[in-house]
Amino acid sequence: MSRVVRLAAFHGVDDPFYRAHYGARILSVDAPYFRGSAIPPKATAIFFEADEYLTHQQPLSIEGAQYLEIGSGKLNEGLIWLPHQGGTLITGDSFQNWPTTDSYFNWASKLLMPKLGFIKAHNIGKVWFDTIKPDIHELKQCFDKGVEVLIPSHGNVVEHSASQYYLPRLSELLGL
Repeated sequence: MSRVVRLAAFHGVDDPFYRAHYGARILSVDAPYFRGSAIPPKATAIFFEADEYLTHQQPLSIEGAQYLEIGSGKLNEGLIWLPHQGGTLITGDSFQNWPTTDSYFNWASKLLMPKLGFIKAHNIGKVWFDTIKPDIHELKQCFDKGVEVLIPSHGNVVEHSASQYYLPRLSELLGL
């Protein structure tokens, strides 16, 4: 059986397709699937339910993997930590690494995305952060186990020293 894992609350619009066409089992962060921009969403905006919601207690099918959750904001954000390569963190919208636009961006995106705060190396997702308003201390806790590699949903993999790049950015947000 195939599975789809949704970590970011603003994602998942294709998940009904994967269930209907491939019989995929949908595992999701505990956040509603919704249309529109109202946070929290109205009940009428919710369009889909996952098969299962990820929790800290739920074992993942990858050896040593642990589910982490940023739950202090208006919508939850999921992350997966793996013990591989000194600690590997897979993120949704929270931690990004898009240093430049590339050939996959159309001309409008090349102009708009930097203005929205997306195109930055070792970035905390600005739209996500400003909308969700998570506790910065909780974001810092994501690095407590050690994070050498970061695999973001937005941008390029940070192949080494991820903690050294993101912790100073979080300290800036804390005003330290």
